[in-house]
Amino acid sequence: MAPPIKEALFKYIDGGYLSYGPAEGLESFREAVAKDYERKNQVTYASELILPVDSAAFGIYLTCKAFNEVVHHYLWPRKFSKILRHFRGL
Repeated sequence: MAPPIKEALFKYIDGGYLSYGPAEGLESFREAVAKDYERKNQVTYASELILPVDSAAFGIYLTCKAFNEVVHHYLWPRKFSKILRHFRGL
């Protein structure tokens, strides 16, 4: 695990109270992810543009859902149809 991400998680856990975080993710975690991308990949992202998700499949689902609101149709790659079937009811 990348040190900035690890530090952000330890800092949060040290508070002694674990709760559901905000839907957009903890700001300190998003900042740590942005710094890690910059360090590892030499790319810069604003932390407010990072949305932590719990799986690649859910990230793909959210991306497709966001595009659907703009263009009102999908072009589904065949390899994703099995993954996305799981999220049809959301």
